[in-house]
Amino acid sequence: MRRLLQRKLCRRKTLLFTLFLLSLIIGTTSASAKEVTVTFTMSDYGFKNTQVVTSMNLNDDFSATFTKGGSNDPKYYTSDNTLRIYKGGTAKITTSNSNFTIKSINPYSGTTDSGTPFEIAPNGKSGSYTATATTKFHHFNITYDDGTAPDTRQDVTLAWSESAVSTNIGETFTAPTLTVNPADATSSLVYSSSDTSVAEIATNGTVTIKIKAVGQTTITAAIPDEDATYKPISASYTLTVIDPNEVYYLVKTKGNFDVTQECI
Repeated sequence: MRRLLQRKLCRRKTLLFTLFLLSLIIGTTSASAKEVTVTFTMSDYGFKNTQVVTSMNLNDDFSATFTKGGSNDPKYYTSDNTLRIYKGGTAKITTSNSNFTIKSINPYSGTTDSGTPFEIAPNGKSGSYTATATTKFHHFNITYDDGTAPDTRQDVTLAWSESAVSTNIGETFTAPTLTVNPADATSSLVYSSSDTSVAEIATNGTVTIKIKAVGQTTITAAIPDEDATYKPISASYTLTVIDPNEVYYLVKTKGNFDVTQECI
């Protein structure tokens, strides 16, 4: 009996310890950073033919340095829009952005790669390349984690039944139908009018479009950027408000038709 009780206690302790380990693992797991690939093309930097290039800023976040191969300086050639380093010469690309972690750097001589990818430093802040022969760099593809968690919010689709509508001032206006998928995202929608002197949005439990004057405005339904559940998206339609007491007629001038109005 004592042995049976000891076995049960042992199993219980083992289970509790396993659950404790799982809680540690789950508690320390974070969302993966977003992976980005960017291309830097040498012809975009305005180098002159046979210009010596030992350093350059690829953009605000990445820079590159190049060294001699023997007695040969690294040079740019307009004949094939490549920067060349020679045997024994090196290339190094570094990021100054503390959030970035470089995953790979692949050099291309044109449509094909230049051979061996750059060797990435353990801290992910730079990559180095040593030429075993004359090497041409037409462009670089750099893949890195940008340090931000991926957007795990739910996608939403929005669609108005019409892209343009008109109404007479003074008449009851029925707005086009907005289809929202998923329907639960409806509660996150924010409505706006680009010209509130023509029409404005009124919310008293329901969304109502209040017509105010003749003119044209754009009515938009949107999920805002700051919404915690759904990704931002918007859909719009054009609303034209007409005064039925105005007569519109066409006047032909110089082969074109101009719209003119005349009040009765």
